[in-house]
Amino acid sequence: YLNNEQVQACPPTVWYRLQKFSRKNRGLLTMTGICLLMLFAASGVSIAYAVQAQTARKDADEQRQEAIAAKEESDRRLKQSRIDFERALKSLDTIVGEASSVEFAQLPGVEKVRTDILQRAMAFYEEIIADHDNDLYARAHRAMAMHNIAKIYEAHGNARMFLEELNKAIAEMESVLQESPEDNKHRSYMVAMLGSRMHIGVQGLTDRVKDARRCLELSQQMKASGEEVSASTLAFFSLKIAEMMTPENPEADGYVDEAIRISQEAGVAPPPGAYIWLAARSAESNELDDAVRHYHEGISLYERWATDPGNRYPHVERCIVSTERGRLALVLERQKKISDAESLFRRAFEDAVQLAAEYPQMAWYQQMLQYRAIEFLEYLNRHSRITEASDLIAALENQFPTSQRPHIARAALAELSGQPDEACRHFEAAEAAGPTDASLPRRYAEFLIRINDSAGAMRELEKTLAMEPGQWSMQKRVAALHFEAGRYSDALEDIRKAVEVNPNDLSAITWIGIEKIVGCPDDRFRTEYLKLIDDAVVLNENTVEVILLRALFRVFMDESRQAQADLKALSENSNLTAYQSYVCALLSLKLHDSQYYSDICRTIIGREIASNSATDDHFKAWTCALAPKAINDYKRAIEFSRRAVAAEPMNVLFRVGLGAILFRAGDLDEAHKVLTEALELPARDGTSPAYIHYFLAMAEHRRGHSDEAKGHLQKANEIADAELSKSPSWNRRLTLELLRSEAAAFVRVDSENE
Repeated sequence: YLNNEQVQACPPTVWYRLQKFSRKNRGLLTMTGICLLMLFAASGVSIAYAVQAQTARKDADEQRQEAIAAKEESDRRLKQSRIDFERALKSLDTIVGEASSVEFAQLPGVEKVRTDILQRAMAFYEEIIADHDNDLYARAHRAMAMHNIAKIYEAHGNARMFLEELNKAIAEMESVLQESPEDNKHRSYMVAMLGSRMHIGVQGLTDRVKDARRCLELSQQMKASGEEVSASTLAFFSLKIAEMMTPENPEADGYVDEAIRISQEAGVAPPPGAYIWLAARSAESNELDDAVRHYHEGISLYERWATDPGNRYPHVERCIVSTERGRLALVLERQKKISDAESLFRRAFEDAVQLAAEYPQMAWYQQMLQYRAIEFLEYLNRHSRITEASDLIAALENQFPTSQRPHIARAALAELSGQPDEACRHFEAAEAAGPTDASLPRRYAEFLIRINDSAGAMRELEKTLAMEPGQWSMQKRVAALHFEAGRYSDALEDIRKAVEVNPNDLSAITWIGIEKIVGCPDDRFRTEYLKLIDDAVVLNENTVEVILLRALFRVFMDESRQAQADLKALSENSNLTAYQSYVCALLSLKLHDSQYYSDICRTIIGREIASNSATDDHFKAWTCALAPKAINDYKRAIEFSRRAVAAEPMNVLFRVGLGAILFRAGDLDEAHKVLTEALELPARDGTSPAYIHYFLAMAEHRRGHSDEAKGHLQKANEIADAELSKSPSWNRRLTLELLRSEAAAFVRVDSENE
């Protein structure tokens, strides 16, 4: 250096090198610095955003947790509110049930309080219907509220509004079940609603059977899903199906057997009604010892239920016991056990008196007392002891001094004694004592019809309809009176009203009588009547029952082509019962359609009917015996008929069927033996002795016994003439005509050969 300092050689320092590099690369370093600065700035921004995002995420997590907690709290509160709501509803339902109960109604001066409770409850239920949302839970409770409103109308005796609200409830619950078909709570609600409609009996039998079947189906589904459903419940609904079927329906026996089987498999007592059903069937078949045994079994079970401390309504069973004792007494009377029968008639009457005294607000128990009193009076009359009825009347008058019941009993006594004017006087006194009792003008009208006082009967029926406008059963009775008076347009309008109010009550269509309708001199009436039946077919959604009824009318009104169309449609229905097949076959013979007759016979023999009852087996065979050459091989038909006879050996109906089918099969000797045995059996409404003699006439002809054949034919014709003069049912008339024509042809051949 220039200042004479020592110069020492050494490597360049890092700082020196850096300075040197920066002087040489100033632009590059500037750019690099800028890039680094930007990188650091970007990193800073990213870090800031990351921190912010982390904070936001943390806040979001906290908010989510808070939302979850809030939802859980909301769900908990909703669940609790629903529990509290259901508890409140259950409490209100209990209060309404108590206010509607027979016991509460008996308390003195309670009617105003009872009415107030029910009206307030109805207002609350209506608020539920109006305020609820449209989710499943809300709709289910809306349906329940409608059901409860219906029950309040029932408690007030308003049958029309009861049915209207109940049908709304059922329709609402149906829509709920469509969206939640596996929900057992909703299933149980539906069972309760259908049970109410089925129990009250406001529908025709067809719909009541459907309701009972649906209850059984839903109960079975609940049990299959693990819900606790007792065997007694399943047996009860199975029995209800049978009880609501028409008497000739062979499926009914199968449901009774099912009720007993369910109970026995579960180790519980069968429903008492099952034994009562068996008793009634045994009595009908003249198996009187079995009938007595079954009645005792059923009555004993009902008595046990009535004395059960846990049964809050024992009066229901007591009422049934009184009724069934009267029926048992009738069987004992048929057995000539007069003393035992009288004891039971008297006890049934005393039971009814006690129930009517304990529950004066229950109209049904008051009516039951009338039935038991009249039942006892008729018993005394049958044994020429009507003069002893004074004690019975005195008992009623002492127990019910201001009631209409003693007057009804005295009216019945006067009728039995042949004093119609005296009977009318007591009916009028009964109406004065019970001016709001719609059953009184109805009963009076029935009496007036019996003594051919059509004008008086019309007056009383109009009173009944004024009290209970929705009574379609009275409307059809008015129609019959209008028809007899020649007021055909009025009769048609009455039947139309009855069908519109209750389309399922097909008896309204046949109430006037098929023969009378067919023979009506007014062509317009017959034409309009067929249109009315067409309307009923639509209202009943083309059920087998209503189409069969239309076919029947078309056959007898000479509309053969339309009738054949109905019969063809029916024959294609695989659910046709044996009895319905029999009706189709008989109508086809009226139309001279032998091909259809043979086809339906082959069909009925070739398939099994679900119930396989004795009645079912009989109708399969009897259908094939109505005319010759129905089928090629009668072996299976004979098996069915033998099975029916084995089930009920004393049933003349079944034995006639066996003799007839043996004759068709060509087994003449056994046919003769069976038919001769049938002549010794007690007569029944379901058959005619003329049938036996017609088949014996043809069998004797085939056996070469000409004189015997003529004797049986003459006897058969005498019986047939007597029966035909009394306007028998259409199928009795048609069967007699078919057999008479066939048997006459046989004997005519004999006469020509001679």
